Amino acid sequence: MNNSIANFINPGNGYFWRIADGRVWSAAKGVFVTELPEGAEAVAPTGPDDKPLTYHGLPWLIKFYNGMGRNFPPGELAGPDELVKEFEEAIAARLNAFAREKGWDNIDRVLNQKGVFADNASAAQKVYDDTWLAAFTLEEQIRAGTISVADALAGLPEMAWPES
Repeated sequence: MNNSIANFINPGNGYFWRIADGRVWSAAKGVFVTELPEGAEAVAPTGPDDKPLTYHGLPWLIKFYNGMGRNFPPGELAGPDELVKEFEEAIAARLNAFAREKGWDNIDRVLNQKGVFADNASAAQKVYDDTWLAAFTLEEQIRAGTISVADALAGLPEMAWPES
């Protein structure tokens, strides 16, 4: 067992853990909190690799404590697959909103246009390709727990229709 775990097996503070991105997890409630109760302190645990604990490390820490007889709920934690799915769904919604700016029902509809609407299709294809190319790299960072879904979405390329 690493030293940082040993140092807070009995913290006496209600088990509040500050993860690498600065958020504080209440182990007893199974949620992130914005304020600590009076007198409570949040500790910054490390994972089994002795690195600062990330969002994806919280299930490991909860399992560690529950193996010692605690009964901490997993609460609102999502695993990497759920987070990537959330990211991909947000990208699809973002691309569909982009298509609606020009009156199309969704991105698939505009991508399939030919003839008089070929320029729209070409512009949409570039945005679509650029978005998904960036998304694949960001998904790896989400899986590794080094970036949040919100930060990954903010890291996607700008979407803009060409001036007509």
